Amino acid sequence: MSDSQPTIPTLASRLVSIRQKLIGRGMYLGTDSVRDNVRWQRLGRADHVVKIATLSAIVKISSSAFYLTSDANYRPGGKVYKHLSQVRPSCICEAPSIEPFKSDFEHVLENLRWLQQQATTAGFTARAGLFPSIPNCFKVRHVLFEEKRATDNDDETESAASAFTIKNWPVNTAAEEELEGMKETHTVVPIPAYGMSGELINPQSYRNQLEGALVEIKFNLLHWSIAAKKSAADNAGNLEGADTYVADLDQIWVVAPPTAIPSSSPRKRKVPDTIDTDLATVSPTKKRS
Repeated sequence: MSDSQPTIPTLASRLVSIRQKLIGRGMYLGTDSVRDNVRWQRLGRADHVVKIATLSAIVKISSSAFYLTSDANYRPGGKVYKHLSQVRPSCICEAPSIEPFKSDFEHVLENLRWLQQQATTAGFTARAGLFPSIPNCFKVRHVLFEEKRATDNDDETESAASAFTIKNWPVNTAAEEELEGMKETHTVVPIPAYGMSGELINPQSYRNQLEGALVEIKFNLLHWSIAAKKSAADNAGNLEGADTYVADLDQIWVVAPPTAIPSSSPRKRKVPDTIDTDLATVSPTKKRS
């Protein structure tokens, strides 16, 4: 009988395997073949990508504009959201630092721009939502709270002690009162983020486990047109609207955890318990006169 133990795959071999599976599904944005598998179709008031499966990419979750938390850093009276129920946790997806996904990311951006070009409104030149002001990246968001429907069962399927229910959902102290008022009218949809072993990430750990991580991200691409107000007309009286595109999060899976960020501060020396008060203001390289 062989005494050999099963080998643990290295990160490099895992990445190769993951990439092969993504390409095989046909919805990986890192290759141009995805263009053969998607098209826009109007469904209600928005355009959606009709697909066999959700779009996918391997990205690094940026530390810039990181709002993929249990309350999206919401504060009452803010300019972006008027109420906690409106928050949309979001994050910036940037190029991974590891191959082959570093090179693939260029195709990811090119394919997203191509998809935008396939769904535009005549006369509209402005585009918003998908590409932030930060270059070479794109943004994804998640709808966190939904209004309860008449058909919803008031008895949540999860345990009453579950961290994934609105009754126990963590928010900052300033938003606790608003959350309390939502518990009878809304449900929470936890961020569909999973750790390396496939476990749903606890909302208290979103930042620690996601910010800076290498992840496989799946999302639905949505499009709608926003007409400009009459006050926004140009000198010729034309109304300039905007095509809005949103990457609506479907799933995040951590491929590799966040790397430790080296401190820019010098290494601290041991602090002595006491000092000689007579010499405290004298440089140790100089003698007293």
